Amino acid sequence: MMVPASPTKGLFAARLTGALQPYVDDRDLGAVLTAEPGFAFGSGPGESVWAPDVAFVAREHLPSADEQAGYWPVAPDLAVEIVSPSDPADELQAKVKHYLSAGVRLVWVVYPRTQTVVAFSEDGTIRQFDKAQMLEAGPVLPGFAYPLARLFRE
Repeated sequence: MMVPASPTKGLFAARLTGALQPYVDDRDLGAVLTAEPGFAFGSGPGESVWAPDVAFVAREHLPSADEQAGYWPVAPDLAVEIVSPSDPADELQAKVKHYLSAGVRLVWVVYPRTQTVVAFSEDGTIRQFDKAQMLEAGPVLPGFAYPLARLFRE
């Protein structure tokens, strides 16, 4: 049994999902998932299941209907992790590294306490966004921009 996410974590996940969902749906780009969806990386004994707080899978990477019954055997194009005060920094760093090595193209790490988002791209680029900026998804979701003042509003 897993410990449930805090309501604060759920609030930020809902806000990001609410921003991503219409953008993705209006352009038929793929699927936005929340509630810690499971993605199976690897196969056989080395398989591991990872569950970001929010994820986006591009239409061309969506698994077939048969493969959607369990954990999806694909890496999401975007994985979002919302940091809780109890999350150890070294574990978070390892998680980001694992996502990127498994084929995730972009990882957003949301820091509610400092009201910042750090974006890790597959090419090694790291960008930090603060509350006064627009959060962008680069080539993963071209043209997407979300004012972080809305994410971090009281």
